[in-house]
Amino acid sequence: MKITLLVFVSLFTLICHFSSAQISDSLYNALPEHARPANKQVLSITDKQNILHNANLLRKHEKELEQIALWLKEECTNTINCQLKKSSLAALTAYYFNVAPDSCKKYYRKLATCDDGAQANNLMADAYLGAAETYFYNDLYDTALQASHTSLDYAVRLKDTGLIVNSYDNLSLIHTYLTAYDKGLEYMDKLLAIYPRYKLWDENYVLYLLNKVVIYNRQYTHTKSMQAKLKSLRLIRDVMSHEAHNSKYWFKACYNFLGYLNFLDSNYLSAIQLFDSSMLPAYHDSSRFFGVKNIYSPLYKAISLIKLGRFAEGKKMLEQLDVSRPHRLSMGIRQAAYEALSEAAEAMGNNIQALEYYKKFKLYTDTLDLQEQRIKAYETEQKYNLVKLQNENLKNEQEKQRIKFIGIIAIACLVVAVLLVYLLYRKQQVTRLRERQALSDELDKLEQQKEAEGLKQREEYEQAVSGLRKTISRDIHDEVGSSLAMLPMMINDVKQNTLNPETAALLAGIEAEARSVYTQVREFIYRLHHSARAASYDVCELLENLDLRFGRGTGLQITYEVNKSLVRQYFTVNQHREMYRIIKEAVTNTVKHSNASNIHIDISCNNEYFFFEIADNGKGMQDGSSKGLGLAAIEQRLLALGGKFAIASSINGLRLSGSFPVSQD
Repeated sequence: MKITLLVFVSLFTLICHFSSAQISDSLYNALPEHARPANKQVLSITDKQNILHNANLLRKHEKELEQIALWLKEECTNTINCQLKKSSLAALTAYYFNVAPDSCKKYYRKLATCDDGAQANNLMADAYLGAAETYFYNDLYDTALQASHTSLDYAVRLKDTGLIVNSYDNLSLIHTYLTAYDKGLEYMDKLLAIYPRYKLWDENYVLYLLNKVVIYNRQYTHTKSMQAKLKSLRLIRDVMSHEAHNSKYWFKACYNFLGYLNFLDSNYLSAIQLFDSSMLPAYHDSSRFFGVKNIYSPLYKAISLIKLGRFAEGKKMLEQLDVSRPHRLSMGIRQAAYEALSEAAEAMGNNIQALEYYKKFKLYTDTLDLQEQRIKAYETEQKYNLVKLQNENLKNEQEKQRIKFIGIIAIACLVVAVLLVYLLYRKQQVTRLRERQALSDELDKLEQQKEAEGLKQREEYEQAVSGLRKTISRDIHDEVGSSLAMLPMMINDVKQNTLNPETAALLAGIEAEARSVYTQVREFIYRLHHSARAASYDVCELLENLDLRFGRGTGLQITYEVNKSLVRQYFTVNQHREMYRIIKEAVTNTVKHSNASNIHIDISCNNEYFFFEIADNGKGMQDGSSKGLGLAAIEQRLLALGGKFAIASSINGLRLSGSFPVSQD
């Protein structure tokens, strides 16, 4: 039963709440389209926030706005959602900024307590910017500076040009009112430098130019710097000479500034005329930004009247302006106004009132001095923090450089170590390669020596066998051949002297058989004498095979020019074998090393020598290169034949040539 009752009460409260959270048709129609709620009968928290953000456009609906603010405050108090709380506080700050600045400061502080700084967003940047303006207009300049710097930090992190411009504008204005004119000009120059080019000479741009004029005028007020005055006049002239559809509305501010400069130079009559010009209806349009009510011209006109001795008229104007009203004038202007009121009251014999005005004048003077001291202390603290931050950054940078340097040294040492290990490995590898090459050369040399010795032994053996055969053939020729040659003649003589026909016929047969035996013996002697040829090393057969293997249509073409009959008739077995191997070695070297496309082999002879030439069209031998094993072997074979060997190399190819004697056997 209790649970049912509790649910009923909660539902009733919720229904009452939503039934009250609605707006009138007139307020709904007055809202910009983007801010209108989807359902004007039931407002969401976002709808209420949007309405309060546009409160400056809804002056006629103050009661409804106040009620919406109360609803939002209640929901802001009850919610535990931090982001929702931030947005609600921002909306309340924007609302109270226009209707109750003291409450605005309270909500700004609440909003600041919700700022964890973890993530920059436009909501917090706008809140700090609005709070800075609130503090400024309530003469809390140091707090306004802190809020402006925070807003600028958010804007820079967000890369929002509009917020950066507004933050620079705030900082420039605050420093100007604190007489830090150079700093104010610095921020204003930064603002103008980043202002979008396509928006030049719009109303905001002109406003910033005129704010710069204000800075120059205030600088001239305190320092009497003619340079500041000339720069101010130059800017005013530029603004007034620029042609635009709304440029005449700028004249109000320009005439006001010109009047102020004349006021500072004690040209009060000219100042009054210029102040009157700035208040002409032609330069006023309440629908435009520059059409806002101008309080400065009548105020300084009133002070000018007092300075001219027209005390009653000037005092009346100042009292009507109500300079004590907050959120209208800076402390410096109020100071000047109360000084003029005190002077007028004293001149009119109202000493009590003069004393009251003087006390207010003195109060603002002391307050300004105190604020100036506080801002100087704040700037000193900022400089100290900046230097401290720079020192920390420098230390961090030095530490990074040190770590980087150590890293570079470590990497360099590692590279050197790896390089040394590699060089040592390469040295060992080269040493092993040299040892292997030396061993290989030694083995090749031993093999060549062994082959040369074998060649020599075979040559000596073959010469011995050949000599023995020649001796046997010569002995047979001399001993047996002559006897066999005489035998047919002796049989013929007997046959001629016999009278018996049968005997003669028998002798004729014996004679024929003797002649046949003699012929066979001569052929045997010839074969025995010329048996040095061996069928396994036939130079002509090798050339024919090379011509077939490397003929036309192949990558390497081999041609030859040889008298085959002379080679087969006069080459000894040894010459056949050595020339066979020389030709094979030359062709093998050409295929391996020269990249030739043609080889020509030529063998010729005269009565005493055989000549040969093997030429290719390859790349030849490199300058300074030594003979390889193949060429050395060719030279050894020719020396074994008792011949000579020559090498000719050029860019057109390599030519091997040589000669050896014809055998006389």
